[in-house]
Amino acid sequence: AEADPPSLKREFHSTVWTEEEDALARHLVAKHGAGRWVDIAREMPNKRPKQIHARWRDYLRPGIVTGPWQGAELARLAQLHAQMGNDWSSMSDLLEGRSANAIKNRVNAARRLVRKTGFGKSDETHLW
Repeated sequence: AEADPPSLKREFHSTVWTEEEDALARHLVAKHGAGRWVDIAREMPNKRPKQIHARWRDYLRPGIVTGPWQGAELARLAQLHAQMGNDWSSMSDLLEGRSANAIKNRVNAARRLVRKTGFGKSDETHLW
C-alpha cells in the first residue's frame, strides 16, 4: 500500500461516506482508473487514498453485492468457511459479488449469534 504523500497529510474526521462522495469516487475512478488512489484523493479533500480504495473494493466496484445474504449463498459460505477457515480473500473469489470484508462480517455475525444463543460449535451451521 502506498503511503500518503505529504500533500495529502490532512486532518480526517469523517469516516461516513455520503451519496455524493460515493458518486464522486465512482466518477474519479472512471476518470483516473482503479488503483490511482493518490490521484483520486487529491480531488476528494476529506478522504485518504486508503479509505477510497477500501470503499471501492468493498462497496462501489461493479459487481459487488451489498444486500442481504440469500439461502444458497449462505449455504455456500458455510461450506467454504468449513473448508478454508478465515481465508476471506480466497472465499471472495468463489462467492461472486461478495467482498472479503462482507464475508468476514457475515461469519463474525454468525459467531456472535453462536455465543449469544449458546449453540455449540457443531450447531453453528444452523445459523447460516
